[in-house]
Amino acid sequence: MGQRIAGNLTKDGAKVTLLEGPIPHAFKSKSVRVIKFQFFDELKRLLREELRKKYDIIIHAAAVSDYLLSHTYGAKLSSGFSNIKLELVPTEKLIEKIKKICPGSFLVGFKLESDAKEELLRIKAGHLIRSAGCDLVVANCLSHGNYRAFIFDKDKNIVAKAMHRRGAARALVSLLKELS
Repeated sequence: MGQRIAGNLTKDGAKVTLLEGPIPHAFKSKSVRVIKFQFFDELKRLLREELRKKYDIIIHAAAVSDYLLSHTYGAKLSSGFSNIKLELVPTEKLIEKIKKICPGSFLVGFKLESDAKEELLRIKAGHLIRSAGCDLVVANCLSHGNYRAFIFDKDKNIVAKAMHRRGAARALVSLLKELS
């Protein structure tokens, strides 16, 4: 989704920096500055560094893991163990740090739910608007191969809808053009 949005933004003349995680097909564009990361801590560090540059619009579309291992191992675990228990701990909500570091920015957040109805997406979007100070939230749902997206404003009004990712990216970029 981040790649689609970045591509649409550059077509409209925006200067774009894309923080890109470990994905099968890297984004290739001469007009987009791409910074790669692989792990949660790398993204956290990169966000802090980049946000100091005072971006006008920040679109946090990264699907950041909600949990990490409580303990990591520096080497391969032997296959001889008969039983291994892994403990997970919640990760920080990086989106909640963005407005604190870059308060004047316009923030777009994403909320993905599986098999959610419109009203649940509105509630989830409202939580993200309050907790992170988002100006817009793209609340999307992927259920049985069907994609739906609703873009909510600060007042939890639906300002756009889409039935596929391409349409959601176009709708978001169109909204951002109108608001700027």
